[in-house]
Amino acid sequence: MFAMCCLAVLTLTGCETGRRNQGEIVATVGDAELYEGQLRANLEEMGLDPDDDRLKGDYIDRWVDRRLLIQEARRRKLHRAPELEASIEKIREEMLIQSLYDDAYVSSEPTEEELLEYWTEHTGEFTRPTGEVKVIMVYAPSRQVAWRVRFGFDKATPGEELIEQYGDLAFDSTGWIRGSNLPRQVENELRKLRPGDPTQPFKYKDNWMVVKLVDRASAGSTRPLEEVRDEVRVRIRAKKRIRARIALLSDLRREARRNGLVTIPGNPAADTLQADTLQADEGQQSEEKEDTLATDQAE
Repeated sequence: MFAMCCLAVLTLTGCETGRRNQGEIVATVGDAELYEGQLRANLEEMGLDPDDDRLKGDYIDRWVDRRLLIQEARRRKLHRAPELEASIEKIREEMLIQSLYDDAYVSSEPTEEELLEYWTEHTGEFTRPTGEVKVIMVYAPSRQVAWRVRFGFDKATPGEELIEQYGDLAFDSTGWIRGSNLPRQVENELRKLRPGDPTQPFKYKDNWMVVKLVDRASAGSTRPLEEVRDEVRVRIRAKKRIRARIALLSDLRREARRNGLVTIPGNPAADTLQADTLQADEGQQSEEKEDTLATDQAE
């Protein structure tokens, strides 16, 4: 994993830019130099500790290996191979197109109305495949302590107050979770409860446990907006990004047709085909495509 991270950062950053004010040189290979500042910045970018000497040493070793390979490839003049230049040009073009798309898309935070509208129109995509529960599990060292916690639940004492009152106990508050993902003994105890009810204290491994069933949802029920808000937000952003791309292409096609920039010899219907494609993109088919692509990108 570390090797993959190193390769990704070495490839993207190049390690040859921003040489000034980067501290001391920590490695050289021919004319290539690796500076302390670059080393630390790249480790941080990978989420690694820039003060870990072992990680720094590993990174330097991989940087040296990479520079030696590049140096040898250049010595053999492999960088001038036509197929390599074609591949590099293709990558350059793809990056240029992506930069254009990014420039055309003005990022904006979805409004509350947009979130609610999208969720309402796509509720079928936010259903629970199986039944789920939301619980509070408390681990106590003795049966007596467990019963005191149970009495607190009976009095409808908020979980926060119980945690503060019994700060030395282990409280585990879950979000929505499949009952089958809980310990089998806990799952069996929950079958006896209604939402809001706590279990009787029961022995669990080396501790005593009390579990409160906060809520239960059946399979096929719709997840509320609050639960899927982040996913909806990602989908809306993706949809807006796709719309910006379609609008950009529509403008470019329209301008190209107007100026006669596009010709397809042997296809006199090319202009008509382009216009039909453009209209389709701006119509219902485009809307369906946006939803599909937005869902794919969100996942």
